[in-house]
Amino acid sequence: METTNRPEEVYHYPHDCINDGFCDFQLFYNPETKKYFFSMETLLGFEDEEKGPKYYLKDILCDFTEWMADNGYKTSKKCSFWEYFCTKGVEQEHDSVEAAYAVFRRAVKGFLYE
Repeated sequence: METTNRPEEVYHYPHDCINDGFCDFQLFYNPETKKYFFSMETLLGFEDEEKGPKYYLKDILCDFTEWMADNGYKTSKKCSFWEYFCTKGVEQEHDSVEAAYAVFRRAVKGFLYE
């Protein structure tokens, strides 16, 4: 029997979404690379195009932060300039759940600040 190295879902938002890919935001673990990566739904509409996406991202970050604490992950890791702009970014793979969270938090906070 052949084993598959399909990415494994680690976290998803919202919690009541279908586990087969219809979630707004997901964190996966790639067993081949031993790294973590995000998937985010972008086909969304907001009544208020200015504030809607900000509230949406803030809700995801708050829930993700709570999930991190509930599952024993640290939320204090900082994301450096180089991690965010040069090598990692939100669309790249990350070495740990904490590193992925740090990059996502930096992206959301930057977007909220805008």
